Amino acid sequence: HPEVPRISCEDLKQKIDNKDDIVIVDTRDAVSYEDAHIPTAINVYYDPIADPSTRQMTLVALPMNRQIVIYCP
Repeated sequence: HPEVPRISCEDLKQKIDNKDDIVIVDTRDAVSYEDAHIPTAINVYYDPIADPSTRQMTLVALPMNRQIVIYCP
């Protein structure tokens, strides 16, 4: 989606180091998330064949006044 702004890994690291007010969303499965994830990231697993209602409820609850960074494999 070209309309979605993208940032590099380096830019994200700089935002984390600067303690920018961001929300980081990890879309991997729970096992991968538990294995390793960016500190403070929340896990909202993206499964394209699952019922999206749970994921939508979580995404709707994200703060709209902060930058949201979503990362996935």
